[in-house]
Amino acid sequence: MKTDAIKHAMYFGLLLGLLFSVNFWTQASANAMVNSLQLVFICLIPYVVFVVMKHCRDNVFDGRISYGKAFFYGIQLFFYASVVSAAFKYVYFKFIDPTYLKNLKNASMKVLESLNYSTSEELLLASEEVFTPINMSLQFIWTNMFLGVFLLIVLSAIVKKEQKEIGE
Repeated sequence: MKTDAIKHAMYFGLLLGLLFSVNFWTQASANAMVNSLQLVFICLIPYVVFVVMKHCRDNVFDGRISYGKAFFYGIQLFFYASVVSAAFKYVYFKFIDPTYLKNLKNASMKVLESLNYSTSEELLLASEEVFTPINMSLQFIWTNMFLGVFLLIVLSAIVKKEQKEIGE
């Protein structure tokens, strides 16, 4: 992959990561008006990824990109965005709203109890280790990457533009 494509993915990954962070903030907000904006961001993210991939195709790859290169570029884009977003989430969990993870853990335990699942001492201890700012932030990287792969399967097919063979 071209060095320019990696720089492109880093730059736009930073911007996409900020978009992921704002999306998370709208979801975590207690304000119903702000919380309702989450749907806007969920719809905006695929569009932004499409525009960025198309911009990369046209400006870095001279208007031609294969499905594989588009997919690999998108993976890089999502990786950089996920790292930026995870850093924001770590700061959020650690400093902005330290009770967020505790409330999330308590809500998870209530769901398990409502499903008549016995919460043993081992489960409670394991949940203490899982619901830490660093663990949750790292889990969001994998979640964003996993969801990004599904989006990229489709977007890479739309963005690809291969050079036509001679005589076509």
